Amino acid sequence: MDSSHHAMTTEEFIRKEVFKSSGSSKRDTRTRRNDLQTEYWKVIPNEGACEKCQAMGEGVHWEKPERPHPNCKCQIKPGSIRVGIFGKLEGWRDTSSDTFTAGQSIKVIIINRGLGLGGVWVTVDGTVTRSTGHMRYGSSKTFHFSKFGEIPLTWQVELMSDGADECFFEYKIRN
Repeated sequence: MDSSHHAMTTEEFIRKEVFKSSGSSKRDTRTRRNDLQTEYWKVIPNEGACEKCQAMGEGVHWEKPERPHPNCKCQIKPGSIRVGIFGKLEGWRDTSSDTFTAGQSIKVIIINRGLGLGGVWVTVDGTVTRSTGHMRYGSSKTFHFSKFGEIPLTWQVELMSDGADECFFEYKIRN
């Protein structure tokens, strides 16, 4: 398949068709340029907004959309699904919890900075739990998680250390 073709979900296709049917001759701003793009815009139509504005209010735009008409009073707000959370776990059964918005995938990186063996339990959204197992000093483990839905998605990541009292871990949560 030609790399310029992009497979899209049914939801993406419907949104594109709604946007096209609003009569806009402008190009569609709902197509994400690449997986590294983290900035987006959300159109918030005012009460009683016209059909074009209501159509633009569906989903997110990966490029700043132009207003469909001169008298448009809708809000266009920037947003981001960039994630850069850093933290540490110190001692036996230390815990940390982070709730944030992101895209449809994240990665959690755990690094053992303590002198002994130990591990970390990672739970995402209260349903998916993974363990690093015992890790040696300086070693790292990366977990990838994904889920589907309209961006931005709310994620909750809980971590718990599992090692001796002297264990010490650093963690990073990223896109």
